[in-house]
Amino acid sequence: PSLFIQDEIHLIKDRLRLTLGSKLEHNSYTGYEFQPNGRLTWLASKQQTFWAAVSRAVRTPARIDRDFSAYLNPATVFLTGNEDFKSEALQAYELGWRFQPLNSITISSAAFYNVYDNIRTAEPPAPPANFPIRFGNGVKGTTYGFELSTACQVTSWLNLRGGYTFLQKDLSLKPGSKDANKASAESNDPNNQFLIQSALNFPKRFELGTVLRYVDHLPKPNVPEYFGLDLRVGWHLNKAFEFNIVGQNLLDKRHAEFIPSSPSAREIERSVYGKLTWRY
Repeated sequence: PSLFIQDEIHLIKDRLRLTLGSKLEHNSYTGYEFQPNGRLTWLASKQQTFWAAVSRAVRTPARIDRDFSAYLNPATVFLTGNEDFKSEALQAYELGWRFQPLNSITISSAAFYNVYDNIRTAEPPAPPANFPIRFGNGVKGTTYGFELSTACQVTSWLNLRGGYTFLQKDLSLKPGSKDANKASAESNDPNNQFLIQSALNFPKRFELGTVLRYVDHLPKPNVPEYFGLDLRVGWHLNKAFEFNIVGQNLLDKRHAEFIPSSPSAREIERSVYGKLTWRY
């Protein structure tokens, strides 16, 4: 069963409002999970809005966390779930600002600080045994950063969007944990990312869309930084038919985006394809 309730309270009419809510869920592994949230919104002017929020969220155990088993051979269990596996928990704190200096321009920014607990780990047995490795909840930590985005309708035929994200992680082992991954399995993320997107409408129902993105390097295991460019050329034959030619990752023949523990790493290749859409 799941229950959600929310109420909006106007502290100052048309200026300041408080939104309170909560989700209550029950699952067969950890019972009832309480996930409250609160948001305060201040309409400083017709052009500016400030907001702050506090919320709690959980990832309840899946069957793989509790019941999974992987065998090296019919007699040896290599990796197993944990019947005491707990929900992974997040406490999130956010501050935001939205500004519209002109009808055609919107700027948004948000800062966040997240506190995590009971993140999944792979716990080896006590020596001299090597197997089975058992899932646990041995990692805690924090993440913080900010996001900035903007949208601009430059002309009736040109729209631009852009965004930047900064992320910093600080994850560590909890006392007693001997995680085989040393708290690195959930921490390989880029510190910096940005994106610039354009959409152009030409006569004769032609369209051109571009997406330029940058992704910073990943630390452990190391994956080099990269730029990516996607391009779409579209033509609306009529109200029913639309034809598109799309090119992805056009700046290089191939590049790596992450390195999984298994199977071996694969690189993302340059690709071009066509698409015909019929609406009826």
